Order: sequence, then C-alpha cells, then structure tokens
Amino acid sequence: SRLLPALGNPENEDYGWDAQKVSNMLHILQLIRTLVAPTNPQQITSSCQHACKQSGVLEELEEVLLASGIPADVLTEAINTIADLIRGNNDNQDQFSSVVAPMEPVRPVLVLLLISMVNDKQPFLLRCAVLYCVQSFLYKNNVGQKSIVDSLLPQQTEQVPEGEVSSGQLLCGGLFSSDPISNWLSSVAVAQVISESPEMKEEMLRVQLATQGGNAPMSLLVQSITVIQHNAALTTRLGLLQLMCVWVANCPPAVSCLLQVEGSVNFLMAQICSNEHDDTEKVANGLCAFLLGLCILYNNNTVSGLGQEDLVTLVEKRVGADTFLDKIADIPKHEGFNKALKSPQLRSTSINELIVDNLFCTLFRSLDNEITTVIVNRKTAAIMNGNQQLDASTQNAIENYKTFIREQDCKIKDYIEANQQYDAEYRNLQARYDELNNNLQLLRDQNAILQAQAMNAATSTANLAPPEIAPTPPRPPMQYLEPPSANQTQELESLKKQVEQQEEYIQELEARLNEEPASPPPQNGFPQPELKDSQAQTVTDPKALTNEMLRNQLDVLRALIMKKDSELLKIKNEMPLHTPQERDRFEDMFKTTLEIEAEKRKKAESLEIELKEQEIERLKAMHEVELDELRKDRNKVEAQLFKVQHELDDAKQYGTQKSKEAIAALESKLLTVKTELDEVKSQEPTASAAGISAAAAQEAVNAATSQLQAQVTSLKSDLETSKVALEDLRSEQEDLLVMLSDQEEKMAEYKAKLREVQIPVSDDEDNDVDNEDDLT
Repeated sequence: SRLLPALGNPENEDYGWDAQKVSNMLHILQLIRTLVAPTNPQQITSSCQHACKQSGVLEELEEVLLASGIPADVLTEAINTIADLIRGNNDNQDQFSSVVAPMEPVRPVLVLLLISMVNDKQPFLLRCAVLYCVQSFLYKNNVGQKSIVDSLLPQQTEQVPEGEVSSGQLLCGGLFSSDPISNWLSSVAVAQVISESPEMKEEMLRVQLATQGGNAPMSLLVQSITVIQHNAALTTRLGLLQLMCVWVANCPPAVSCLLQVEGSVNFLMAQICSNEHDDTEKVANGLCAFLLGLCILYNNNTVSGLGQEDLVTLVEKRVGADTFLDKIADIPKHEGFNKALKSPQLRSTSINELIVDNLFCTLFRSLDNEITTVIVNRKTAAIMNGNQQLDASTQNAIENYKTFIREQDCKIKDYIEANQQYDAEYRNLQARYDELNNNLQLLRDQNAILQAQAMNAATSTANLAPPEIAPTPPRPPMQYLEPPSANQTQELESLKKQVEQQEEYIQELEARLNEEPASPPPQNGFPQPELKDSQAQTVTDPKALTNEMLRNQLDVLRALIMKKDSELLKIKNEMPLHTPQERDRFEDMFKTTLEIEAEKRKKAESLEIELKEQEIERLKAMHEVELDELRKDRNKVEAQLFKVQHELDDAKQYGTQKSKEAIAALESKLLTVKTELDEVKSQEPTASAAGISAAAAQEAVNAATSQLQAQVTSLKSDLETSKVALEDLRSEQEDLLVMLSDQEEKMAEYKAKLREVQIPVSDDEDNDVDNEDDLT
C-alpha cells in the first residue's frame, strides 16, 4: 500500500514526465519486479503476487498501462512488471483479462497489447515486453489458452461482430505478415498457447485459414510449413520452426499432418544436409533436424512410407546418424540459446538477437536425449509408442543383462563393505603402531637415564679415597683451563698402563692364593700374634714361607696402587672437565638430574635476558621513530603558530591603520561640511534675495550629513568585520596551542616509558619542552 502514492494516477499529472520522475518510476517498478521475480522461490513469489493484488498495486499498474502520454521506457517496464505479477497466478490472470480499454468499440487489454505487438511502428523493446506479458498471461492458464483457440475455430469466428478482432486473429495475422519480427513474436505466442496441453494442439489442427484466389481453406499447420519452405527471412523461419517443434511434440496427429504436407520431409532433409558457416543458419538447420527427430519420436506409423523405421533409414542413408546428431548439437552451442534458457523473459535488443525462446529451450533440454536414443537404437521408439512387442530372444537378453547388473551391484556393495572394514583395520593398526613407537621411545629415554645414573653412581664410588691415604686436597672451583701438554698426557698414559699391569699381577696373585690351602682362621675374630723365635724356628714348611712372602708382596703392591691412585686422582682434579673447544658428547650422561636442571635454568635465564635486551632495543627503535614523528609534528605546529601570530599582528596593524585613516578622512569631510555650512549661512541673505529659500539649503545640508553618516556606518561595519576576523585568528591560535600542549604531553609520556625500560634520553630532548615554552 505504500507504493500506491508513488504510482499515482498518471492522467492527473499537470507537469508531464520529467527525467527525475521517470527515474523514480523505473526504480519503483524494478522494486516490484524483484519481489515477484520468477527466479524467486514459488511460495514467496505467490505471496507477493497476492499481496500486490490485495493492496491495489496491480490495478494501479493496469491504469498506467491504459493511460496516455506515458513515456515508452516507463510503459515497457510497466508491462514487464504486470507480466511478473500475473505469471502463474490464476486470480491475477482473471483480473487482467477483465480489464477493458475506455474506447469505442470496447476492447480487452489483451487485444490492445497484441495490436501493439504486431505493429511494426512500435518500439522493439515495447513489442518484446508485450510478448512476455502475453506469455505470462497464458502460463498455466487453461481458460486463457482455450479462449484464444476457440476464437480461431470456425464456429466461433462467425459470432465475432463486424469490425472487431479477436486475440487469435491478431496472432494468426502476425504469423503471416510481411514483418519478420511480427512473425517471430506471434510464433512464440502461439507456441505458448498450445505448449501445455495435447488437446489444444489437436484443436489447433482444426483451424482453417482462407487463401487467395478462391482456393480451398488451408490448415494453420500446412500454411506454416508452406511459409517455412518459401520464405527467405531467417527470423521468420526460426520462429515458425520453433512453433512446429512445440506443436508436434507429444502429438502424433500433428506429426502425421506434417508428414502429409507435400515436400516437407525433402525440405527438412535438404536443410539438414546443407553446410552453412553462419551461426544463426546453423541454428536454423539444427531446428530442422530437431523437428525431424520429433517426427521420428512421436510417429504413429499412419503415413505410408514415412514411418519410424523409414525416417531413421532415410536419415542414416542421406545424412548419417552422426551428422544428424551434430546438427542438433549446434542449437545449444549458440549464445542466444544459453541467454534464453536463463530467464523466461525475452532479453533481446535487436532483431538479430531473436533466435530461440525460453519455452523452446526447455522443450529441447527434455527431448534431446530421447531423440539421440531413437537414432542410435531404433527399437526405443517402438517401445515408447507401444506399437511393437519384444521377441523372446530380446526379452531373454534383457533379463540376462538385468541379472548381470544386479550381480555386479551386489559385488560392488560387498567390495565397498570389505574396503570399509580393511580401512578401519588399517587405521587401528596404524594407531597401534604409533602407540608402540611412542612406548619404545619412552623406554629408550628411561634406559638412557638409568644408564647415566648408574655411571654417575659408579664414578662417585670409584672416586672415594681409601682411609689409609691422606685426604685429597679440596678441588678448586670448576673453570676452563688450558688443555694438558703433551708431556702430561704421556705421563698420564704411562701411569694408566702401570696401574693396569699391577691390577693384572694382583689378580694373578689372588688366583694363586685361592689355589693354596687357607691359613688357620684367626681366633675370636682377631689376628694371631707374631711367633717367637722358638716358634718361628718350628715353622719349617716351605709352602708356608712362600705364602708369607706372597702376602708381603701383595701388601706392597696394594700400597703402591693406592699411591698411584692418589696421584691419578690429583691429576684428574687439576684437569678441567672439558675445554671450551671440545666437549665430550657423553658428558651429560654422567651428570645428575639436579645438575642438568641447573644448567637448563641457567641457559633459559640467559636466553630470557637476551630476548629482553632485544625487545628493549626494538622498543627503543620504535619510540625513537615515534619521537621523531612527534618532533616533526611539533615543528609543523610551531610554524603554523608563528604564521598565525604574524597574521594576527598584521591584522591588528592593518585594522589600526585603517581605523586611523578612516577617522582622519571622516574628520576632514566633517570640516569640509562645516565650512560649506558656514558659507551657506553667510550666503543665506544673498540666496534669499536671489530667490533661493533657506529650506532648500537645509535640505542640501541634510543630504550631505546623511551621506556622511552612511559612510561612518559602513566604516563601523568594516571595523566589526575586522574584529570578527581577529577573534577567529585568536581562536585558531588557541587551538594550535592546545594541540602543541597535547604533543608535549605525549612526548613526556614516551620519554617516561623510555626511562622505565632504562633507555637513556639525551639532555637536548629534555630541554625541548623548555625551549618551546620560551618560544610561545
């Protein structure tokens, strides 16, 4: 309802249609079309169509359609909008069909639109819009379709009053007029009439047209084929061929009627066999091939010599199945086909773009594959029409193929299930494998840790000093020393060799002792006292003497080994753990967990310190850049401030100078006026004698005084203007000072942040603010 005031009554306009009004109207119509566009979901489109009817929008647009003085582009868009509003909606279509024009004789609005469509004087876009409106009126409208067909039948034609024309007569007149555009538009409109009902197609076969010369009437289909054969206009042929394709589709009687026309099949074959290089001519040849394919597909074998098998054989012999199908395939390759397929509205701008319509494109998409199947396999057509029965061998072959296909489907399902099972097992095994790898790696890590701890324990046990040896001097703090010299290395190696030899000798002696009988055990856990001389003399056994000697040697060797161990331990303590240049890769294995954690913490602290230093350097660089930018802004503001101060001083000086000059000029003028006044007063007697009245002199004085007062007023206004400009300059100076103070505060904050992160700020930067205060 909010759109109604915008639409208004176009006949009540007093000022015509200006450019702005035309633009507003076009935008409103486009808005309505967006709501009811056929590309929207069906439920939304139907709701919007119903709402537009209930609110009166459709009625207002119908008044615009019947009004006079409407611009062509507005009228075209209004017709397209009405077409979208009534498309597929029977209520809106009934209301549209009831609208009549206020003229004599009374005519329905549909007849007026058809008159405009077949009139070659009308604009091309307007005629295309009328076609879309007629198609929308006939779309899913059985009542409208039947009314047009009935208007063409003989019994209905007699009832039409003289001087009146029906919609069917206008369409037939447009089909066979001399205007190719009218032929194409009327063909598409008639195709829309009969496209949705096979009964309407059969009724149209009864339409008879009068011929010239008093010949017998000719049916509409025969007349159309005759025009196609003898008319050289490409646009006319394209329109009528589309009409024939829509007519014969799913209508075997129309196919029989077409095949009975003399020369029709030969003409179609000649067009199919021709080799054209123009894209539009290729589409025309493709339409002929498609029409012949429809005649094969819906042939009921009632025409002798032109049955399904006969036509397929003719195509294979004269054209070839591949060439025939290639001709049909040329239709969707054209740009006009893809353009028409996208929208039911005709979107052509010239006659060269009138190729095919959306209705034919939809029909072609639905029957193209079926025609291809008929040409490739002849028996398919017989199955579709039900005129033949399959023989036993063919039936058995079909059943065998069906069984084979079912078996293949079962096998494919089994393979798919097995593949899914194998895939699940593979994923489980993969997960198990990853888990085992993780456990293995964990065990390896634990083993390495245990080995390191064992080595550390063994090393610490071996390094313990024996109680007989003097305590080892304290180990100096670990530090990186110079690597040992060659002499020290050789000495260390020799000591190691001596120790090894002594250990071997000790092991040999222990083995020999174990072979001899053990000495008597000590009593009460204490060693026996030394034997006296008398007792020693009694010990004359040579084996006891040998054992005693071996024990003495063993004690000596043990003491020597202890001494060497102490020397070796001293050398180890003096040597560094590792040099800075070379480090043992197994060193970490002999460290305790606490030592490793301490080293890690130390490394982390050093790394953290290094990162903090880098961050401080980055912040410092960033703050330096920001400080430089602030300095530049401050210098710029200072320059602007100095400029404003100079302008302010100049304005003050100029205003003072002007005021002084104006006052001096006024004073001089005042003196001049006073002088003139004195002269007038002195000359008043003389002027009286000469016939000049004192009143005239007073008027002259008053006039001069008023002139001076006007000049004074203008000078005062100039002075006020100068004061206002001065105040503006002062306010601008205050704004600049505020901006300068804000920048100073920002610089102070940045310097404070720099000092917080221990970044030094130079003294020159500290004194910048003081210098700025001195300047201001």
